[in-house]
Amino acid sequence: MPSKKRQAICTGRDLHYIPQFPDAITSVIMSGTNLTHIGENGFQNLTDIRLKDLKLNNNLISFIHEYAFVNLQFLASLRIFQETHLEVNVLKISVGKMKTTNLRSLYFQNNNWLFLPVNMFSSFSYSQIRNVRIGGNSFSILKFTTFSLLKKLGKLFLNKDEIEHIDLKGIPKDLIDFRLNENLLPKVPEWCRKDTRDVSLVRKLEVLDLSDNLIGDIRIKAFQCLPNLKKLLLNRIPMRRIRSNIFVSLPVLYSLQLSKIGFPLQKIDDYVFNSSSLSRLYMDVASFHFDREEFNPQTIFSLSPNLSFLNLDHIFFP
Repeated sequence: MPSKKRQAICTGRDLHYIPQFPDAITSVIMSGTNLTHIGENGFQNLTDIRLKDLKLNNNLISFIHEYAFVNLQFLASLRIFQETHLEVNVLKISVGKMKTTNLRSLYFQNNNWLFLPVNMFSSFSYSQIRNVRIGGNSFSILKFTTFSLLKKLGKLFLNKDEIEHIDLKGIPKDLIDFRLNENLLPKVPEWCRKDTRDVSLVRKLEVLDLSDNLIGDIRIKAFQCLPNLKKLLLNRIPMRRIRSNIFVSLPVLYSLQLSKIGFPLQKIDDYVFNSSSLSRLYMDVASFHFDREEFNPQTIFSLSPNLSFLNLDHIFFP
């Protein structure tokens, strides 16, 4: 039914086609229907409206014709959620034929893909795509040459994909917001180019989320080559010791989140928060014992002159 936001929502397993909509509709959600097979003209009724946003969610889709998306010329956002019967190689072909003039966002989440084809976006070299979200899958290994043709990509969210190893070669240079939370990474990725020392792969990156990974230790050079990083999230990682000066290579770091790390956190080295730019620090629910664990009260914040917000909820104090 239409809403004030010019959105139409269609649900029900008895629905096996896409109906016609009033001219004012610009956003369509097909959720929980029986659209198992979308032929070449499967989206025909969407070509009569100025459709900008299409979401397909849990429709039991197993096939989409390679030319099905071709005539959706105004589409700015495509979201495909919980279509676990749709193989990624089938979707790759149909998405690759899309008109990309107005396309800005691609969201593929909870589709249970076992891999991401390296040529997934091979036809997008002239696109203006800014946002990509691919989550809820099981990749293990991910190569960023997959995204190398998305030159305008600013936000890349790859959460809950069970990623264990990544190769950052080919990662888009204009990336600003990068989320790798809720994966299986054992360490912080290397952000410097291997062929040229101290040259960043993502020099414009401002936000990095590595929360909920298996990172047990972070060394002093882990965050080199991130000259514009402003916000770093390391929540709920099993790092029991915070080493000295590990954030010193981040010249404009503004916000740092270390909530519930360590399980529990056991040691804080001297000069851990050596950062003249750091303003907001979250270190709550770390179960750290300031009354008995190893830390130096004289040095812990001595090199954080601009710290203005500090969250130490659920911490043990003497």
